Amino acid sequence: MKNLIFKFWIVNLLLIIGLFFLYRTVFMDAEKADGSTFDKFLNIIHLVINMHFVLFYLFSMFICSLTFFLNLNKKIWQNRFLSLLSFIGIPVAIVLHYIIDFMGDRFSNTQYTEYQGGLTNFFVDFISFPVFYLVLVIIEFIVFRKKIQKYELAV
Repeated sequence: MKNLIFKFWIVNLLLIIGLFFLYRTVFMDAEKADGSTFDKFLNIIHLVINMHFVLFYLFSMFICSLTFFLNLNKKIWQNRFLSLLSFIGIPVAIVLHYIIDFMGDRFSNTQYTEYQGGLTNFFVDFISFPVFYLVLVIIEFIVFRKKIQKYELAV
């Protein structure tokens, strides 16, 4: 059982690292400033801010992956709901926090509507990464539960 959970944790870490490089590549290639020096300077500041968010997501997802080890407790891995929470509980909370925070700020502040192309681009840029991670973790959980069922039948 320990080996199985460790393998899923390693797969999750590889997913996190892969998503980090994918997201970083998308942001680095997304905007090329052609124009004045000031436009190029603003583009560099924008990329630094985006990297701040990406590194925060990377750190958050690493912390979320540590909850996989809660499945070492027999009561947790035998209960589907608790096992599901150990996989996606914290990531769902983080995604919901950002969605609520950004949507709340939309109505109280014009900062996000002025973000390069409006709220849609802002939402896609900063929420798509954790939502995509969440989808991958749900798929990983489904595979994990199938492996657990085989393990329970063998024992």
